[in-house]
Amino acid sequence: MFVSKRSFLVHSKPAFIPQLILNNYRNQLHFHNSSYLRSKYDPQNILEEDFDPLPKSSAYKRPDETITVRSVISGMPKRLDPKYRVGYSPLYIGPDSKYIAASKRFSITFSILGIYLSWLIDSSLYFSKDISVISSLIAILPLPILNYYFSSYVTRVFRVYDKSKGPVQKFEDLVNDEKLVLEKINWSGKKTFNNLVHLENLKILNARSGWVSWEYTDPESNIKQYYYVADDIGGIKMDRIWGIIENNSNIDNGRFMDNSIILNQKDNNSRDNGN
Repeated sequence: MFVSKRSFLVHSKPAFIPQLILNNYRNQLHFHNSSYLRSKYDPQNILEEDFDPLPKSSAYKRPDETITVRSVISGMPKRLDPKYRVGYSPLYIGPDSKYIAASKRFSITFSILGIYLSWLIDSSLYFSKDISVISSLIAILPLPILNYYFSSYVTRVFRVYDKSKGPVQKFEDLVNDEKLVLEKINWSGKKTFNNLVHLENLKILNARSGWVSWEYTDPESNIKQYYYVADDIGGIKMDRIWGIIENNSNIDNGRFMDNSIILNQKDNNSRDNGN
């Protein structure tokens, strides 16, 4: 009986595959369905670990959980009271953090290469001095412009907890003098630093062509600081913070809820459960 070569290969293909390859294929299927792969490529892990070019936050550097922030007056780092710690996960992660950091690094590299090119032009006998000056100015100009607009960009927002109030804190303790740590990128795009802010001193502001959304007034020195935090990111936790800041700015977008209302609702629920 004549059997064509094509039909022979099609119908007899499994018989020619070694058992080792089949076992390896089954193992790969099992691996791709494993919990390890699901945890490794979880969206949160991808965002914070695998594809985040930003340096790790300074909030994670110390094993004793003390917070290092930049002083508003001197600009030098200082440590807060050891009783404070930041949340183990941020409330907010800036969606364009990696692009901001990359643009700052690129502007420095572009400036260095531009200055070197202008020096070569200045050393050449075929070009005038004016061309070298113009080329150096064009190369240096992006660095201050990018730092001016991107200096307010917030990469992460952390809630500050008071460890002296116990491992399990009540709602009253959390909303009393709320503090946030706002993480920003330094001028080189290679490091981050923290600013401590009191939630009651934040207000809405639209400045620098939209690159400023929050204005903070330091209660001790009255120095103003500016931050950019994107809206509609961070879920209900950030919506609550936005509602408080809007209320501080006399803006009503329906997101603010007075803490006394929540406390009264909790008391009513506790009474109903007791009855």
